[in-house]
Amino acid sequence: MIKRITHYFIPAFLAIYFILAFLTIVLKSKSEIFPFFSFKLYSKVPNGFTKYDILYNKGEENEFYLINENATLNKLERKNFMYRMNLLGSQYEKSGKLSVENYSDFLSEGETAFLVKVSGDYIKAVRDNEYVVEIIMELK
Repeated sequence: MIKRITHYFIPAFLAIYFILAFLTIVLKSKSEIFPFFSFKLYSKVPNGFTKYDILYNKGEENEFYLINENATLNKLERKNFMYRMNLLGSQYEKSGKLSVENYSDFLSEGETAFLVKVSGDYIKAVRDNEYVVEIIMELK
């Protein structure tokens, strides 16, 4: 019985796919060969997150965050605030100091305001609302 080309197609295709997929790893290339994607793409699962936020009225009944658990923000406001909070957080990480002159619109809310670092595991944060809040400094 003569083996047909279909008997060789799947093993040959898989061999070529794996060679091309691992080629980007072996060559330490940051590019991908379409449609043969690097396995680095699939191996990096998001394990955790770190973001900056402002905590208003700490320890009181009406305690709330600027971004986290704030359902009143629309998508554009949330993106804008997250971008500005990341700038503020990276400024603090680089120099250890903050200049909050450009952030006066954040400080108009609440009686007190603290810059906080919110970190945790994505799955626990979504499923169980568990995350770690570290107070960095008092803003107001």
